[in-house]
Amino acid sequence: MFLSKFPYLLQRRFDAFLTGLGNRDPGALVDPVYNRERFNLHGDAVGHLFLPNRRPLDVHFEVPADPSGSKEVTEFMTFIAGKGIELQARGVHLMLAYPAMCLSSFAPKRFGAGILHRMLKSVPGLTILGEPQDTAFPDELFFDTVYHLNRQGRDVRTRVLLKQLGPRLEALQNVIRTNGR
Repeated sequence: MFLSKFPYLLQRRFDAFLTGLGNRDPGALVDPVYNRERFNLHGDAVGHLFLPNRRPLDVHFEVPADPSGSKEVTEFMTFIAGKGIELQARGVHLMLAYPAMCLSSFAPKRFGAGILHRMLKSVPGLTILGEPQDTAFPDELFFDTVYHLNRQGRDVRTRVLLKQLGPRLEALQNVIRTNGR
C-alpha cells in the first residue's frame, strides 16, 4: 500500500481521513488542531498554539541504525546531489536544515543521525545548517508528536535557525557583492 512509504503518524491520519471520507456526521466535532480552518494566511498550522500539550507524544518513526545501507537514503542522496549540482550551476545555494525533534525520540537514533549527517556533508553543492542534535529539543516543547512544536518550541526553533543562517547569509551577501549579482 502506498501509505507505507509515509511516516507512521501521517499514515494514521490519512488512513482515518480516507476511511471517513463521505461518512462524516454533520454534527460531529471538528478537531481543534487537525483541520483546514486551523492554518494562517501563510499556511502555518496554528490551531494548537494556545492549547495544552497532548500526552503522551506520538514518537513512532524510523531511522535506520546505519543509514548508509538504506535504499531510501541512497536514493535521496542521489537526488539531492543532482539537485545541488544543478542549482549550483544556476547560482543557487542549496541549504538543508534539520527538523526539530524531541530529545526522547532523538537520543536512541543519535548514532544513525550522525552517519546520515556525515553522508550529507559529502554532497556537492549542499550546505548543511548545524548538526542533527542542534534541533533536538526537550519534550515539553512539543505539542503531540516528535516533530510538532508548540508555541514555545517554535520560538526556540526560530532562534536556532536564525543563528545557523546568519553567517551563511552574510557570506552569500559578500559573494553577491563580489560577483556583481
